[in-house]
Amino acid sequence: MNSNWRARELESNSGVRARLLLARPLALCGAVLLLASCRSFGPPPSELGTLLPVASPALAGPLGQHELRVSIESEALSGEFEGVAATRSLPEAGARLQLFGDLGGKLFDMAAQADRFVGYFPHAEVGVEFKPEGEDLPRHLISFMAASLLEASSPITLERVRAARQLEDSGWELELEPVMAGVEVTAVLTAKGDLVERRYRMRGLRWSEEIGAERIFRGGDFQLTLTSERTTALDALPDGVFELMLPEGFHP
Repeated sequence: MNSNWRARELESNSGVRARLLLARPLALCGAVLLLASCRSFGPPPSELGTLLPVASPALAGPLGQHELRVSIESEALSGEFEGVAATRSLPEAGARLQLFGDLGGKLFDMAAQADRFVGYFPHAEVGVEFKPEGEDLPRHLISFMAASLLEASSPITLERVRAARQLEDSGWELELEPVMAGVEVTAVLTAKGDLVERRYRMRGLRWSEEIGAERIFRGGDFQLTLTSERTTALDALPDGVFELMLPEGFHP
């Protein structure tokens, strides 16, 4: 007998058989049919510890240098660019990204760490500098790029998992401690532990990261695709690579 429902067949006076389903109290309603296959978030189980090493980032190990092909589609900026990036994973996460046009001129420069970032477009004299001194993250394209690249540079460890729930396909959905405060991050893993998606939320803005041969970031009318052409693991990076000054006169 189903534990959620009790069924009783009654014989009516007219001889017509009727089936009466008596539900347990109001907690079981039509919505239960949709919720029956869902599981709520809870503390991460210990079995995740064997899966998470598989979910290490594709960008690099602790330190890395990357040659990228970058495609951007948006109202503000569109095109194909050559990219150079440097990354450092947690506990001192850092990311540097520079984009160049076909003629070699620098079109974008950004340096990000967990507690601050600077980014700007030199030709447009548009830039953002952020240090969390009681301020919220600015709702800006550069904030989106900084938060995304820092997450992509850092592995998912059991210590970063705030809560977890198993999906119908035996995969996992994980609520993470973000690299950058003020950003909500959810990671999606397959049953084998492969990281296939991240979902982000910041001050009401939502975007996603699809992870495969390419990394595709989508949010609103914006899409950014990163294709890694070459990645080199490094023992060290130049001093100050994650430091950048916003040129005078640049504005959001």
